[in-house]
Amino acid sequence: VINMDAFANDKKLMGLIAMYLFHKLFFEAKEHNKPFFYSLMKLKTTLCIL
Repeated sequence: VINMDAFANDKKLMGLIAMYLFHKLFFEAKEHNKPFFYSLMKLKTTLCIL
């Protein structure tokens, strides 16, 4: 469990967390042969906002 409120004011850290979560979800799906659907535009928007 991650307390996101603790990191909300640090934009660089929030960007790193977003990239880590994307990476973690992608490789978990790959390891278990499960489909992984995530809008890359949504990720791009998330990172640009930060």
